[in-house]
Amino acid sequence: MRHYLRLALALLALPSAAAQDWTTIDLGTTVDLHAVHHQGGGHAGPGYVVGDGGFVASSPDNLIWTPVSVGTSAGLRSIIQPSGGQAWVSGVGGTVRVRDTAGTWHVRDIPSTEDYVLSTQSSGQAIAHGTGGSIWKSDDLGESWTPQHSAGVPLHAGYRGTFEPGFSVGDDGTILKTTDRGETWTPRPSGTTADLYGIFEGGEATLYVVGEGGTILVSTDNGETWSPRLSGTSRTLRAVHAWGSSRVVAVGDDGTMVRSSGDGDIWCRYDPGTTADLFSVQVSGFTLIQAVGEGGVFRQTMTGGGDCTPAVDATITRVGTGNIPASGGPLTFTATLSNTTPEVQTFDAWVDAVLPGGSVFGPFLGPRVVTLNPGQTVGPLTFTRQVPANAPAGFYTVRLRVGAYPEELLLDEGTFTFTKSAAALREAAGAAMTPADWGAESASFLAAAVEGDATPSGYTLSSVRPNPAHDRAALTLTVDRAQRVMAEVYDVQGRRVAAVFDGEVAAGEVVPLTLDARTLAPGVYVVRVQGETFTESRRLVVIR
Repeated sequence: MRHYLRLALALLALPSAAAQDWTTIDLGTTVDLHAVHHQGGGHAGPGYVVGDGGFVASSPDNLIWTPVSVGTSAGLRSIIQPSGGQAWVSGVGGTVRVRDTAGTWHVRDIPSTEDYVLSTQSSGQAIAHGTGGSIWKSDDLGESWTPQHSAGVPLHAGYRGTFEPGFSVGDDGTILKTTDRGETWTPRPSGTTADLYGIFEGGEATLYVVGEGGTILVSTDNGETWSPRLSGTSRTLRAVHAWGSSRVVAVGDDGTMVRSSGDGDIWCRYDPGTTADLFSVQVSGFTLIQAVGEGGVFRQTMTGGGDCTPAVDATITRVGTGNIPASGGPLTFTATLSNTTPEVQTFDAWVDAVLPGGSVFGPFLGPRVVTLNPGQTVGPLTFTRQVPANAPAGFYTVRLRVGAYPEELLLDEGTFTFTKSAAALREAAGAAMTPADWGAESASFLAAAVEGDATPSGYTLSSVRPNPAHDRAALTLTVDRAQRVMAEVYDVQGRRVAAVFDGEVAAGEVVPLTLDARTLAPGVYVVRVQGETFTESRRLVVIR
C-alpha cells in the first residue's frame, strides 16, 4: 500500500526549479540512512553518513564519499564529531564506535540493549538518549558510561551545544532539559502529546523541536517555554538542523522538507526531488544542505535549495493607484489563495491593516475557515471596501494572512500599501473605527468560492470555544428555518474523525454543539456543520 502512496505522491510532484537544484549522491547502498553530519562551514570539513547494517561513509569535501568499516554490522542511528578528527557513531542495542584523532575506531558500547542516539559538542564527551527512555553519559571517549536519568518514554534525539543547556526529546511531547552537563534532567512543558523526533539550536537562545503530524515547536528562552508553529504538513517530521539564525530546515516522511528563517515563525516548503522518507538533515553555510533517508537516498544542494514556497500562497493586490482622499473613499483589491502542496490544507484566512501609527486594525474581512485540495487555487476574488473619513491619515499596509486565528500563527501573508491623504485643516476627532466602517462582511469572505452553494444567511454559527481546546469545546447554532442538521469533525486530510450532532433543529432554537477534545489527537481540525439550507465550517485546535 505504501508503494502506491509513493507513486501518487510522485505523480503530484511536478518538476520544479527547486528540485533541479538538488543532486543525488550515490553511496552504493540501498540500506536506510539515518544520520548525516558535516563538520565546518561552507563546503569544507569532513562529513559522515551512517545507516543500517553498520553502514558508514565519509567525505572530506562532500563530493567523493568512501565506505568506512567501524567494526559492526548493527544498525547505526547517529553520528557526532565533537572535535577535529574525532567521531562517534551509535545505534542498535547500545552499539557505539569512537574514532580517535589518530584515525582508529574503538568499541565503546553502552551496557544496555536500547537503541541510542548521541549528542554533544565537547571533546571526549557524549550523552546517549535511548529508545527505552534512559540517558547515559561518558566523559572519557566512551571508555566508560554512567546512567543519568530514566524518562519513562522512548527518547529519539538530543542536543547540547558548546555551553549549557542540553536537551532530550521523545514520545508524548517529552522535552527534558539539563544545565549541569547531563547530571540531572528536568521536564519542560511542551504543550503537546505528539511524539518528538528532532531538536536543534538556531542561536540567540532559540531552539526548534519537530515531530509527529508535522509538529514544530519553538523556544526563544533557552528551552524554558515552547510554542507551536504551523509547518504546512501533517507528515511526521524526523529531524531539524540550523545554520545559526539565518536558516532552519526540517525533514520527514514522504520527502517532506520545510524551511524557516531564524525566528521560526513562517515555514516554506522545499522540493528535494524525492518522496522517500527523510531521517536526517544537515545545513552548513548559506548554500549547503544534505538530507538522507529511506533506501539509501542522499539528496544534496550546494546552491541553497532553489525556490521555497509557502504551503498556502496568499496574494493580495490593489486594483488602481493613487491616494485615498481625506474624506475617505473606496479601496478595491484582489485576493488569491493557492495550495502548493500534495496535502489538503485547512486554515483561517483574514484581511487586516497596519495603520500609520503601527497598530493593527481589523480583521475587516474574515476570519474564514478555508479548505483547499492539493494544487487548488481560489481567486483572484475582487473586494471593494470603504476607507472611512475617520481613518487616520498616512501610510497603510493591507495584509492577507493565512494560518491560525486569533493565535496569528502564519502559513503565509501577502501585502500591498496605500496612503490616505490628510485634510487641509486639522481633522476633527471622530469615533474610533470599527470593521463595519470598512464594509466588513466576514461571513461572506471567500464563501462563494470555497463553500459552493453555501448561504451566508438564514443561520448563525458561533466560533468554537475554547480554542485551542484540551478537554471539551462547544459552539452554538441558530437557524431561521426548521431543518435537519449534521455536525462532524474532520482532520486536515479530510477524514471524518468524530460525529458531534445529527438531528432536527427548530427555527430560532439555540442549539449547543459540544465535542470531546479528549478523544482527538493534538492537531488542527475542521468542525463542519451542514443543514438543508447551509454548510459552514469552524476551525478547532486540540492541544495537551
